Amino acid sequence: MIRNMTIAAVIAALSLAPVTAQEMRDFTHDTGTTQIPVQPRRIVALHDVGLTIPLLELGIAPIASSGRVRADGSIYLRSGMSLLGVDFDNSDIAFVADDDMEAIASLSPDLIITPEADEALLRQYNLIAPSISLNRYNRSGTDHFRILAEAVGATAQFEKLQRRLEWQIESLRQAVPNAENTTVSILSGGEAGAVVASYMPTYGSLGHVLTETGFSSIEIMEELRVESSISAERLAELDADFVIITYRNDRGDTPADARAAMEVSVPGWCDFLHACRNDQVLFLPRDEAFTVSYNAMDLAIATVHAGIAGRNFTPLSAKE
Repeated sequence: MIRNMTIAAVIAALSLAPVTAQEMRDFTHDTGTTQIPVQPRRIVALHDVGLTIPLLELGIAPIASSGRVRADGSIYLRSGMSLLGVDFDNSDIAFVADDDMEAIASLSPDLIITPEADEALLRQYNLIAPSISLNRYNRSGTDHFRILAEAVGATAQFEKLQRRLEWQIESLRQAVPNAENTTVSILSGGEAGAVVASYMPTYGSLGHVLTETGFSSIEIMEELRVESSISAERLAELDADFVIITYRNDRGDTPADARAAMEVSVPGWCDFLHACRNDQVLFLPRDEAFTVSYNAMDLAIATVHAGIAGRNFTPLSAKE
């Protein structure tokens, strides 16, 4: 919940920093059009895996980022170390909570990027600096990269990264020539009586690689098109030729924990899924699967090559 703050407090915080004139331009984002700097230099990114990690891969280091707080109070950039070797403690990126308006203002940003679409929240951010909303779930992984690159003046780096990815994807398509005939389901467990199912096209790096290679999403998720909690009674609708189950490696979880979480959701789950009965389940760390990242897409491509391409498997259509 956004902490209450008076307009006077925001203005007081802003008055601590000098204002530097910058060339501005109109930029269209998820919630409208905003005037932003042509080349922003002091960016505050208010989501680690959806904004900060892709910014770093584009060669842009934000001055501050939101992040995660462990039980012991320590902070970290989720997937920062696993994908880039970057965290708060070994970089100049400051940690800031996304609802701490005074702290954000004290950094004198010239651009704030948030995944939020709440108009009241955006008005508060815009009192501090030009603010735009870019939610990764509104577009595929590389489209999110493209519009983020346009916002921060890093289109050339985006095009370089994208060209390499397209070459890799074409190579993967050759290794899996009939991918469209193979269904993939992305799941996670942990809540008794329900399984979380993710919509492939917007599931970060893994989802983008699977979609671009041509794999088919399961019918129920094509209908829902958003990450959804599905009742255990509907588990059969989540079955596929291959099931990918992710786990929170940033919290120290392992594939064994992923299996246990599925067991909590649906006791005996493996018996109900064709993919599991036929050893066609892959367990992947969520940081690398879920983050919007070209480095993560490298890992996703390697996973598909190793776990699916060229494999003799029993299709769901042939289930007993």
